[in-house]
Amino acid sequence: MKKLFWFRTAYDVSLYDDNWSEDVFVIVAGNTSMSWERLDAGTALSHSFELEATKKTVFYGAPAVITFRIPTKAALQEAYSTPILPLDILADRPPEKKFDWVSLNTIS
Repeated sequence: MKKLFWFRTAYDVSLYDDNWSEDVFVIVAGNTSMSWERLDAGTALSHSFELEATKKTVFYGAPAVITFRIPTKAALQEAYSTPILPLDILADRPPEKKFDWVSLNTIS
C-alpha cells in the first residue's frame, strides 16, 4: 500500500539560526531568527541576514531549527536546515595556480 503525503498549511512558523558565535561574527544586517504567522501549502519563504567575521578561525556551524504547527497534530513540529561544512574564516590561502591544473600535450 502506498503512503500518501498531504501538504498542509503550517502555522506559527519560526526560524532560529542563532548558532553564529558572537566571538567570531557581528550581525551587519537582518536577524538570525524570524517568525511568520502561516506558510500556505506549496509556497516557499526566503530569509537572509548578513554577518561580518571578526577573527580568523575554523567555524563549525549548526543547522537552523524550524518549528511550526499543522492542524492535524497537536504537538509543535520541528525541522532542521541542511548543515554547512566547516568555514575557514579569514584564512590565509596561497594563490591558486590554475595553470597547474591543465595538462599540456603537444601533437607531433
